[in-house]
Order: sequence, then C-alpha cells, then structure tokens
Amino acid sequence: MQRQHQHGVLGDQQSTCGKRKLLAMVTSLTSVIGLSVLFLLYGTQPGFAEARKQSEPFAEGGAQQQSQFSAKLVQEPSTAIELTSLKARYQRPDAIPFPEDNAPSQAHELLGRTLFFDPRLSGSNWIACATCHNPGLAWGDGLPRAIGHGMPVLGRRTPTILNLAWAGALFWDGRAASLEEQALGPIQAPGEMNQPLASLVEKLQAIPEYQPLFHKAYPNEPISAATMAKALATFERTVVSDQAPFDRWIEGEEDAISEAAKRGFVVFNTQARCSQCHSTWRFTDDSFHDIGVASDD
Repeated sequence: MQRQHQHGVLGDQQSTCGKRKLLAMVTSLTSVIGLSVLFLLYGTQPGFAEARKQSEPFAEGGAQQQSQFSAKLVQEPSTAIELTSLKARYQRPDAIPFPEDNAPSQAHELLGRTLFFDPRLSGSNWIACATCHNPGLAWGDGLPRAIGHGMPVLGRRTPTILNLAWAGALFWDGRAASLEEQALGPIQAPGEMNQPLASLVEKLQAIPEYQPLFHKAYPNEPISAATMAKALATFERTVVSDQAPFDRWIEGEEDAISEAAKRGFVVFNTQARCSQCHSTWRFTDDSFHDIGVASDD
C-alpha cells in the first residue's frame, strides 16, 4: 500500500510537471502569434516602422550585437556624443546651494534636525517628519502609499528628501518654490501631521529646551512658523546622497564601474533616450510628466 501511494504521488507530480510545460508552450506560442498580429496590423505605420528601424542594431544580432554597438559608441565618440562632454552633464556639484536669506550655520542645522525628529510637531504627538522620511529607508517610508494622522492610507507615496537642495519645484504639483515654503505644509495638513501652526508655536514656546536652540539659531527672531520653516529647510538641504561608484567614474576613476555599465551609460543617453527625463547627477529633470496612470491629478 505504501509503494502504491508513493507511485500515485509521483504520477501526480509528473502529470503536474507536464501540464506546466504545456502551459509554458501555449503561453510562448500565444506571445509569438500576438506579436505577429501586431506587426501585420501596424508594421507599415510610420511610427512603428521607425521604432523597428531604430531597434534593428539590437534585434538582429541579439545580446552580442548590442554589446558591440554600445562598445562602438564608447570607443568612437564621433558616432554619438563625445563621452567626455556626456559625463560632464553628470558631475556632482561642489557645494550645497542655500538662499541668501537663510544662510547655513551649525545652529540652524541643529535646530532643524531637532525639529525634524520631534513627534511633538504633530497634533497627535506621535508623528515626526522622520516618521515618513526615515533615514533608514532612504529618507522615505518604504510603503506604497503614506500613512497619515489617524492611520489612514493617503493618496500618494512618500517621496525621499535626498538632494532636495537642488530641486526647483516641490510637492507633487510643484506649488512650493523652496524648501522653506514646503516645510510647513505637511505639519498643518489635516491628513498628515494635523498640527495648526499657531498651536505648534505655543507648544514649542512652552518647551524649555527649545528656547536656547531658537535663540542661538535666530537671535533676533522669536519662535515662529517662519523660523521653524527656515531651520527645517536648512537641515533638509544637508541630506545629500553619498558618492556612488558611478560618481567616482564620472570624476575619472575608470575602474569604479564595469565595462558593461559604461556601455549602458552611453545607451542610456543615446538610443534608449532615458536621459530625456532622468538627467544630471540626480537623474531627474525636476519636471512633471503624464505617465499614463489614471488619477484625479
């Protein structure tokens, strides 16, 4: 009985394996038929034909042809953009930009850092700026969408604050032109930190430890929404990504990345046109694009 039972199990496994192989063959055949139909329907259209023509260097020879084509671009700058000038577009800046009316100082940064990690900035006294912008999660929260005041799931994902010192338009709709303008938005938003600014100023004024911090950072100004915004903005500007192997290669360290990565960099900026949106050392153009996702925005 035991042998018969084992034989039955093996038979079931073999049957299941056969079904899986058959399903894979059907799926593959369906893909081929679907692509063939698309070609018959649209292959003569100008846009499709042009896209097909541009992809031919890669499609005809497979991976080997793609590698040779990319290598040629690296070795022969005249066929595309000279690699040296291309790399110059990705050079990291030497210093962090600060506005003239909010010059950086250790006192500004310390006050901003303290405020950023203090949950008392929220109406519940549970949510800090760092709750959603966690340094251990690339200054985000690792969630598909953010969690707000009272634990509801909000409508958007929490963005990182890395390298925002160079950003020109903030919030998802770009309504804030500076970090000073942006800093107080989430604090007073009912769905996020739910803290009216007037109440927050009174709360901070009543905390003895904040008195010397504000006085040292802004000796001629009271504790106010404006000084909070300036301190938070100063700290956030100091949140800058570390130098990556790519940055070292841009600066001249040829062994920092692989040859395949170098070829990929050329394709990224030429044939693939990724750099149309993902440009400069931050790999963004700070613009707003319709990516085809249905939403109310």
